[in-house]
Order: sequence, then C-alpha cells, then structure tokens
Amino acid sequence: MVEGGPIDVLCGDYLAELTMLILAKAQAKDPSGGYARTFLTQMEQVLGTCLDRRIKVVANAGGLNPADLATALRELAGRLGLTARVAHVEGDDLHGCLAAITPPVGSTKPVSANADLGAWGITEALRSGADVVVTGRVTDASLVVGTAAWWHAWAAADWDCLAGAVVARARHRVRPSGDGRQLRVPRRDHRPALPGFPDRRGRRRRLFGHHETSGHRGARLCWNGHRPAALRDRRTRLPRPRRRDPLRHHPTDTTG
Repeated sequence: MVEGGPIDVLCGDYLAELTMLILAKAQAKDPSGGYARTFLTQMEQVLGTCLDRRIKVVANAGGLNPADLATALRELAGRLGLTARVAHVEGDDLHGCLAAITPPVGSTKPVSANADLGAWGITEALRSGADVVVTGRVTDASLVVGTAAWWHAWAAADWDCLAGAVVARARHRVRPSGDGRQLRVPRRDHRPALPGFPDRRGRRRRLFGHHETSGHRGARLCWNGHRPAALRDRRTRLPRPRRRDPLRHHPTDTTG
C-alpha cells in the first residue's frame, strides 16, 4: 500500500473488542506482551519505505501495552539500520480505578478495562515530530481525526473540521469494501492479493475525497445488503476550507 500511490499517513486499526480479550490473555502469560505483534512484522516490511517517502504511521496496535510496542519498534528500527522517532499514547487502562468509576460487577473479574481515548494524543505526538505513533484503545475516529488535526493545525474548537474527519473515518471503516473489493461480480482484472484499499484526501474544511489506490480498480457506494454502484471516486462535501494541500490518508483496518 505504501507503494500504491502518494500518501502522507498510513493508519492501522487493530483493536476489536475480541482482540482486547486475546491481548489480555497474552499479557497474562507474558507481561511484556499485550500488543499486536503482527504490526511489528508489517513494520519490518515497510518502515524503511515509509521513512524514505516521509509517510507517517499511526496505529492502535499498542493494545494493552503501547509503551512496550514503541520500545520494540525502536529496537526493530535499530536492527534495520533506520532512524525512526516513535511515540506512544497511553492512559486508557482503567484496571486500577474500576471501583471508583463503575457499579459493582459481581463476582466476575474483568479481563480488561479500557476507555476509548480521543484524538489529541495522536495530534501532539505528530506535532512533536514522531514518524510512528502507536496507541492503546482509542475511538474509531481518533486515528483519522488525530492525523487530520495535525496536518491542518486544527484547534479543539474547530468543530466543523473535526466532524468532517469523523465522517471520513466512517466511510473507510470496512477496508476494501469502500472501493469495491467485496463485490461478488467477476472481473477480468480481479487480483485477490491486491485488494485495493481506498485512500482519502482531506482538505482543510470543504472536501474529503474517497479514491481508489493507484493501480487498482473498483469503487462501492453502498454497504452489504444494498445494490452496489461502481464509481471512480466519491466525495463528501464540507464547509469551504482555508488554503492548504490535501491530506492523503491510507487506512488499514484489520478488525473486519
């Protein structure tokens, strides 16, 4: 994907509710675990290219242990002979204060307890110069809102702008289905190994464009259960922006 078109941010969503349970069980066996180890494998494959092309990487792959994932990423960069600034966002773990914030949960002990953090930790990490930002549990929209707020220098009160980024995230929540790769219509050029992840281009206020990755085909207008319509590109119109180049954002949603 990092070679499939001009992008500025590669964003990964790893944390479904079931994933949190799996990570909690892994961390119970190994306290240094609790994060998505597949993310390290993926970064080993693309970190050098991302740094060369100045593509930022933002992912919630930190799971229950973003600090140790950040450490592992720094060690990986060192082994690869790369210099990467890695930041992590934490604060979502509520295990230590459950009694103060929840009604009694009975005799069942919670396996994990995490709040969904917002976008501003991601924004501040990028503003500080991070090349890679890993988080624990954050809201679905935070990965996009945080990167867009950094790129466009949005403030916390820029509600229309922030709302546009939330909408952009919603349009990409289900990975290749956003550009047609779940359509069951035979195509001559169908390549299952290249699913055609969409990319989105966000101007400051007026427009988030929904585009297919270069070299791939297909776009999908509706979700499952609706009649699909193929389009070259889709746009969600928002209030008019002040002038700045659009943010080209590439999602990798691994939660299904």
